[in-house]
Amino acid sequence: MNHDEENWKKEFEKFKVVQKCPKCGELSLRFMEGKIKCSKCSFEQNVSSI
Repeated sequence: MNHDEENWKKEFEKFKVVQKCPKCGELSLRFMEGKIKCSKCSFEQNVSSI
């Protein structure tokens, strides 16, 4: 992998609609009951209202 490709991938991560769970790294986050929850591990985070 060249240096330019690595930078491109880092920049692309900012714009992904589906984000990886910060705890387990899986693409399993979902929004329910005012919280973001991971269906694979115990990660949970409250989401403030706009």
